[in-house]
Amino acid sequence: MGVNAKFFLEALNALGTTQFVLQCNESSSPFLIQEPFEEKQSHLSAKISTLMMPITL
Repeated sequence: MGVNAKFFLEALNALGTTQFVLQCNESSSPFLIQEPFEEKQSHLSAKISTLMMPITL
């Protein structure tokens, strides 16, 4: 399994940070890319999340 590198890099660039959280259940299921909780500036700031689908190589 793999991901589209262009989409993955776009998701990471949208975070604006060098650290991120990657959550997944199985290699063939969608996964979530999020900014770490400690980097939120305030409780009102929006948390950026991206849902991605893996591709079969």
